[in-house]
Amino acid sequence: MSTPTFTPNDLLDSQLVVPPVATVLHSLARDRGSDSARRETLERHILGLEAYLRGYLPAYIRSLKFHYNNTTLAGRLPPEILCMIFLSYRSLIRNGSTPWKDQLIWVRLTHVCQTWRSVALDCLALWSDLCFKTPRFTELMLSRSKDAPLTVIFDMSTIRLHEERKWNSVLLDALSQTCRLRTVVLVANGPRQFGCVDISSILDKFTGYTKLPMLEEFSISGGAKKLHDEFLEAGATMLKRVQIRACSFNWAHLPLTNLTHLRLERNTQLQQDCLPAQIFIMKLVRMRTLQVLELVDFLPKDDYPAFGPDEILPVPLPQLKSLELHDSASAVISFIQMTRIPKAASIVVVFKDCKPQSRPPSAEIVDEFLLALDASWKDRPSLPSRLEDGVLDLWISDFSEKRANSPRLEFWFQGYQTPPELSIGFATHEVPLTKILVNVKKRLNLSSVITLRIDNCWSMRESAYAKVLSKLPHVENVTIKNSSFLCFLNVLLKDLALLEDSDSESTDEGTGDTYLTPRFPALWFLECCDYDFKERGFKTRDVIEGLIGVLTLRGDDYCIMDLHFRKCRNVWEENFEEVKEAFPEQEIDWDCDEDQDADSEDEEESEADS
Repeated sequence: MSTPTFTPNDLLDSQLVVPPVATVLHSLARDRGSDSARRETLERHILGLEAYLRGYLPAYIRSLKFHYNNTTLAGRLPPEILCMIFLSYRSLIRNGSTPWKDQLIWVRLTHVCQTWRSVALDCLALWSDLCFKTPRFTELMLSRSKDAPLTVIFDMSTIRLHEERKWNSVLLDALSQTCRLRTVVLVANGPRQFGCVDISSILDKFTGYTKLPMLEEFSISGGAKKLHDEFLEAGATMLKRVQIRACSFNWAHLPLTNLTHLRLERNTQLQQDCLPAQIFIMKLVRMRTLQVLELVDFLPKDDYPAFGPDEILPVPLPQLKSLELHDSASAVISFIQMTRIPKAASIVVVFKDCKPQSRPPSAEIVDEFLLALDASWKDRPSLPSRLEDGVLDLWISDFSEKRANSPRLEFWFQGYQTPPELSIGFATHEVPLTKILVNVKKRLNLSSVITLRIDNCWSMRESAYAKVLSKLPHVENVTIKNSSFLCFLNVLLKDLALLEDSDSESTDEGTGDTYLTPRFPALWFLECCDYDFKERGFKTRDVIEGLIGVLTLRGDDYCIMDLHFRKCRNVWEENFEEVKEAFPEQEIDWDCDEDQDADSEDEEESEADS
């Protein structure tokens, strides 16, 4: 109800209805009637005054407050601006780091004043993005959203166990309004799936002749073992994003023509067969607007046809921006060979069959994949591929999860950003890193690499640095984490003989390449993390002397200005003081973590005495 407004003269006019108290008392003093008559007169005036206080005066006070609020800057904001502010505040609360118990704190906007409440209740977008905090409040939002397009994001992990049965009817009520649905995201809660919420029967609303004219995004993760065979048969002309994880479904009726995002993960426990390669190609040809494609265990296992539909092979994906494939190496390579991937697309591939218990990834597999990628990145055979450009967005791995202690090499071509443009990871340490890096350098143009990070790569020896990484001319930043830092220093120390006699042409061992400048010539930032200075039988003194030798060798022309040591073990403050005294102009930083073995102090003292 709108707030009544009054003029300043309304209060004066009210005296005509409720006389002043002095007038009433004066009239009673002149009244010579009985006491009962006087009591009736007083009671009549009291009741009139109470009615005045209960009705007219509060409305008048609200009117004054309404006009007072309109004199402030916030009170003069147009409703459209206020609505935008409310939506931004709610998004900040729901998508930020606010605890779950405070997710509805944005509702307090409706309690500030009558104007804000009126604007908030009329802002349908504020209520159409349903919040599943309590069933009662979700029903309230559903009624206040009226006919606005609905966003339903239901995450079972946020639902209390004792409220599961209540959510079944609420979710059914929301998803039954199919003509209003714009976004539907259903996320199961691990092994418990959707608990008492019957997702399968609820999704039956999406089958048969039910149309979803406004549906733009549909996502389901688990909870329904099998979607209905006629799922989305009636059509969803606006559907852009689809994600189906751990659910069996039929491709026949799934709208694919206008899709921009497609993520499919097959649940191997459901024994759902992969699509035959011929049908898979036919489906892929229809998705010309696809921008994001993610397939987990979904690639065909049989051979692709020699010719595709209308003899379009390889299949062009002109709008693709992101590609992620988790499958066997042969299935991934075959897919790459059958498609034309834009040069601007980022690529993530995981060879799931390369496991430590079966077989580690070989250099041949990586080389075969890069050859297929080389052909896929070419617009025409006569043109150069993106492999020769030097700017990449490629992630190669042989495991699905990014484990904390897994070997990984990361390359940045344009500064230190997240994620790196090129990342290569492995599930096991038993990999031929040198051979793999040689093939990567042979197929990819790494000359413009600026930042290099080596993580948990104990199997990478000096040959990998010498043959591949040390020849990169623009590497400015190197981070070595939980890997052989001494091995890296030894490679740099081999420059000593080459620079002492610059007139003679020295060659790298086993490669025949000539060096007249030190390895990593652009290096100025070096970081060492999680490293034991007593690496595999070596002494702390060996690493310190190697570090001093490298800094001395490189001099002013190839000076390493910043050195940082994080969480290193078996190293002491006096070791770094020695380095700082020898090189006062360099920035040498250490976190003072003196973690060490029980007998390490005695060994260091004996080393110092000797």
